[in-house]
Amino acid sequence: MPRPRVDLLVHLRLSDDASGASAERDALFRLDEAIDNRFGEEYDGNDVGEGEFLLHLLPKGDPDELLNQVVQMIPKELVRTGSFATVRTSGRDEDHERVVPLAGEPMRHADVKVRQPLSFGMITGGQCADNKALRDYLDMVWKRARELPNRSQGAASLIVIWYVGGDISSPEQQRERVKIEIRAEQVLGSTVEIPRDVAASSNPAQVVSEALARVLEASEALVKRRKLGWNTTETRAAVEALTEA
Repeated sequence: MPRPRVDLLVHLRLSDDASGASAERDALFRLDEAIDNRFGEEYDGNDVGEGEFLLHLLPKGDPDELLNQVVQMIPKELVRTGSFATVRTSGRDEDHERVVPLAGEPMRHADVKVRQPLSFGMITGGQCADNKALRDYLDMVWKRARELPNRSQGAASLIVIWYVGGDISSPEQQRERVKIEIRAEQVLGSTVEIPRDVAASSNPAQVVSEALARVLEASEALVKRRKLGWNTTETRAAVEALTEA
């Protein structure tokens, strides 16, 4: 059996709900460079936006020891109230996530009680010239997804996180992974990985439409395989509404 994947995500709150102040970002990018120089292959880059600066690490050993070393490198003024880290272990159909507060109560976005049949949790990977058209299209579809009506009682829902290859890192191949996100709420979670060359060479609408179709197919297969009995009819309708020409 393959070894479970462990991700260490350090969420540093910014001074605003966007991308922070210029001087603040400069300090964070210096931190990013220092972490990259020190930890090499264990560091997978950063993402900035929606009020936080995200550091993504892939621990080879004890994630708590790595987190301790990283935290010691972060200037105190950059650890604002609401900053936190997550240690995520990916299993087969379900992930396990542990939250480590760094300053006060964690301010989280992903653990929402999702009421819409389809929602986007995050777009990561860093914007560059090659993926700008795709990311701009994803932003537009994200806004449309927020306007979807709430799902009805008893219907399942799906959160999609998009990882679009950019300057810092890029998936080796295009793939979609689906898991049970919140069993009690009948929420499925998925990650869509799009390599930089695919993002650069393909029609954005086609990439998104085909990826969502595959995610939907994998979601319904997971529901059937695990005999969950969840109703994904509204999720399917939402995908079709967002990707229709």
